[in-house]
Amino acid sequence: MITASTVAANIVSYLQWLSELWDNGYLDLARKALFLVTLVLATFGCVSLWRQRTAISPAVALLFYMAVIIVWPNAQGTRFLLPAIPIYMACCVVGASSIDRAIAHRGGTPGIVLGVFLAVAGVSYISRYSTLPFGPLQEGIAKRESVELFDFVKASTHPADVIVFSRPRALALFGERTVTPPSRPADPCALWQYVRRVRATYLVTGPDSANENAKYLARFVRDFAPNLREVMRNADVAVYHVESAPVNCVGQPSAIQ
Repeated sequence: MITASTVAANIVSYLQWLSELWDNGYLDLARKALFLVTLVLATFGCVSLWRQRTAISPAVALLFYMAVIIVWPNAQGTRFLLPAIPIYMACCVVGASSIDRAIAHRGGTPGIVLGVFLAVAGVSYISRYSTLPFGPLQEGIAKRESVELFDFVKASTHPADVIVFSRPRALALFGERTVTPPSRPADPCALWQYVRRVRATYLVTGPDSANENAKYLARFVRDFAPNLREVMRNADVAVYHVESAPVNCVGQPSAIQ
């Protein structure tokens, strides 16, 4: 069901995920500042394309696609933004170029805005690249901790159980259960409502470095510890049984069998 609260929460969530494109691995303030700059440039770009009429399609496609995913009941993270990112970046370039034309028309240095934008974006990506691990892969389905998780799920959960996990495909395949990824709404009560709607009985956290969904679930479990019971843990993951939903999120506590 589409509600105003759902749309508002999705807008906030997708803006947060879009800002992660500019994560430099060092300064979070720089990420936020660059994100705001790109929003301004993309807006100028969309306006410029709209005025050209003959090149309006990318701007319309971007706005239409964003409208669709914003009203979709469950936010799906960065993966839903992937089709929009190339158009978004193109609009940033068009916006910077349109500003450059206005500057040049007034006698300023041509190409300065686009040049600075590309340079700063390049530095941001190089900085992020420098923080990535380059050693042997530390994760995988054959890792001992992963095998322990698969074995536990198959042996200790019911075939009809639904599990929320940041890496659903691997666990669904090797754990032989129904697994769904979490959304990352700004309001955690929205995730509780999703858990109740799909009748999820378990949440799995970790690996800590896996992705933003894993980090979100870890915070979620920490904030709602009284409503969850830990049933398995190893060095990488932890499994929690959903005991009850918090009263402040659903109105009445409701055990999930």
